[in-house]
Amino acid sequence: MRYLIAILTIAALVCVAGSANAFTGCEYWGYTDIGSATNPYMLYAIPDEYVPTIDGDLSDVGWMPDGVMSFTRDTAPRAFGVVGGELADIADVPRDNFDVVVYGPAWVPATNSLYFGVHKVDDILYCPGEALGDCWKEDNQQWCTDPSGAGGNFRQGQNCNTAQQNFYTPKQGGHVGHFGPEEYNWRFEAPYGFFAQNLDEATGSYDMELMYNLWDWLDASPDESELHTFEPGQLIGLTFYVRDRDDEDGNGAGIAWHCEDIWTDASLFTAFSVRPVEETLEFLATEPSTWGGIKAMFK
Repeated sequence: MRYLIAILTIAALVCVAGSANAFTGCEYWGYTDIGSATNPYMLYAIPDEYVPTIDGDLSDVGWMPDGVMSFTRDTAPRAFGVVGGELADIADVPRDNFDVVVYGPAWVPATNSLYFGVHKVDDILYCPGEALGDCWKEDNQQWCTDPSGAGGNFRQGQNCNTAQQNFYTPKQGGHVGHFGPEEYNWRFEAPYGFFAQNLDEATGSYDMELMYNLWDWLDASPDESELHTFEPGQLIGLTFYVRDRDDEDGNGAGIAWHCEDIWTDASLFTAFSVRPVEETLEFLATEPSTWGGIKAMFK
């Protein structure tokens, strides 16, 4: 079952394209300039009739083509293992220890939102600490957003107003938030955001999904904030990261859409090009269905 979340009524906003100077790209781990303004990732659209129900059931996004709109540890831009505290080939990590399918990131014209869903397979939920803000040392999922391409240090001065480092942690029953002022987390709640999950706390395996609006200026309330309007052809700053940790030495694995140390400087976020919905419709019309095989791996 699918439904369309009601479109927010907003005043017309001027579309602000990302600044080319804000995206430096990535030249590590064998990649060449990927994620730069001249070689961006693609942020494909979810057509109106395919907008998923945000309920933690990912079956209604299984149509996303693998390696194009959905990604496994075999097709993600960067996949790595950590064995003995050292970086290792992802093949050295058993799939029952870490496996993943990421649906998206994508944008949703019907709701002017960013969407992603994640199916993670794990064998242990590693979360030795209680504080949510310490989840970066544990099993976690992170994504950073700079929708206007403002770039720069988002830890100082602007106080996370133009760019944010966001997280999902499966501990304590699962939480979505960001590393910054807690009063900015209203954006993850209806009517601006919709979040759901299905979590196995015994193993740390989960299905989660989130659809929420982005903001060119984020503040303590919607009235003090400036909504970002997605438009085809835009460049936005975005990263994505799923990390499995098994112990204090960091053993485990992960996948990522970036490789620089982006945790303070939004200029190092990777560039994503907002694509028109017609390109997605072309995939649906011409590509064979491959998602059934992906889903079957996890049954």
